[in-house]
Amino acid sequence: MSIMTSASRAPTLMLLPSVGIWKIGEELYFDRKFYDGVLTYTKLWPGNFCLTIRLATTPPPTFGLIQYVAKSFPAKVNVIEPNVTIDSSHLNGADIVLASGDSFDGFHIVDLCHTLKIKCIYIIEYTLETRLQIASISNLNLWRKFKSIVWLLLKERKRIQAFRHADGLQANGVPAYDSYAHLVPNALLYFDTRNSASMGITDTELSTRLSHLESQAPLRLGFSGRLISMKGADHLIEIAHQLHNRQIPFSLDIFGTGELLPQMQQNINIYGLDSCVRLHGAVDYASELVPFIKSNLDLFVCCHRQSDPSCTYLETYACGVPIIGYNNKAHMGILARHDVGWGIAMNDVNRFVDLIERLNLQRDEIKSKSLNAVLFAQDHTFEATFQRRISQCIQLADQ
Repeated sequence: MSIMTSASRAPTLMLLPSVGIWKIGEELYFDRKFYDGVLTYTKLWPGNFCLTIRLATTPPPTFGLIQYVAKSFPAKVNVIEPNVTIDSSHLNGADIVLASGDSFDGFHIVDLCHTLKIKCIYIIEYTLETRLQIASISNLNLWRKFKSIVWLLLKERKRIQAFRHADGLQANGVPAYDSYAHLVPNALLYFDTRNSASMGITDTELSTRLSHLESQAPLRLGFSGRLISMKGADHLIEIAHQLHNRQIPFSLDIFGTGELLPQMQQNINIYGLDSCVRLHGAVDYASELVPFIKSNLDLFVCCHRQSDPSCTYLETYACGVPIIGYNNKAHMGILARHDVGWGIAMNDVNRFVDLIERLNLQRDEIKSKSLNAVLFAQDHTFEATFQRRISQCIQLADQ
């Protein structure tokens, strides 16, 4: 497949992401996950790659950063100020643009691209429903919540209009795909993940872990993510409390930090769960979290309330661990296509515990879904996902 431009030169792919780059002192730092994605773009795109990125206004995370070193970075990087509006000068030299559809200040980019005869693909993760969910459970007062919701509705009209004029769409997760794919002639569904093919669980590792289920040892439950209400972290200890009261042998390992951490620790002490619930805090993803999940979890407890396309899903499946989760649209969208877990009515802790109690007695069902999870994840590795996204760009560049 040729993607040479009319001027017989290698085409340039430009990325305009929603994430920023942090300036600490005189140095610039990428988010590690984003950095790895950019490197993958440069490897797979058969031409030139350019990144135009804003300086971040949020505090930098305490871990997971990697320094940007211009002379060794394999792509051109244009760093712009936070409040600068993208104009035609920022798109200079691009043949195809990947622009964030989640950003509220990029809906005009498709018009710039049309004027400059550049192909435009939007990337979208959040749906209007998810944005409204976030607004509704925020700490804003009632009037400010109302204003926020109205603002979101007005911006959604502009988002839809922009997508209708785009050349392509890359939708992360089923909810975003179902919401917007019909607007764009070339739409791609993908599932976000950090797991490369080499990080997936091996047959030997899976067999060893599944043998634990045959031993009738206590079920090993786990969670990883931000310990905040939107992720349902407030229900984790309540689930453990009910399991403990029903005298169901289990362990629950929780990884992550967040505003609910102090209350969770307090409740562990109040309920006397310190022997079966462990709070690990934040750990390195590749070297600590993934090996732990692959070796030590039978079920992943996912109480996510919002329907965002969390990478938690694919990354857990890659470890061969099925998920019990609330019926948010992201989770149910996967379960509608793949038999890799169980869905529970939103906020129904009792039914959540009922299911765990049943699965404790019917462990072959866990084993079956574990095998399905591995097969699903193998088709959606980090490499395979990026290859599909790049292939879409190549296809559009050829048109």
